[in-house]
Amino acid sequence: MRKIAFIIKRRPLAEGIIMALKSMTADVFQPYIIDDYRLAETYIKQYMPDTAAVEIPETGECTTACCLELCRAVRRAAPGCRLLMICPENVKDSVKAAMSAKKTNLIDDFVFYDASLNYIASKIFSM
Repeated sequence: MRKIAFIIKRRPLAEGIIMALKSMTADVFQPYIIDDYRLAETYIKQYMPDTAAVEIPETGECTTACCLELCRAVRRAAPGCRLLMICPENVKDSVKAAMSAKKTNLIDDFVFYDASLNYIASKIFSM
């Protein structure tokens, strides 16, 4: 069974992606929603997901730098985990950071907030 972690502040976003995944595949997968970024590394070590989606929140305590460090922690804790970053398209520093993280293989891919749930789900499914 494939395990997918959603490290996402916006729980409805994670739930929408999960529903889109369920509608596009008969494959069995176990989703985990982690909305407390401080606990994310602990949960990653416990669940050892195959794929993780990490949201860079537009507000709150976890900044872009915090999310990048979280991605490093996921890579250390679960080296085989594929990482998708969900990035706000209107925050230039976040866009630059996501592009740089992809170039350096810190993440496997990224999408913008304005992507459809089906598009994000297909990205996750294809990872």
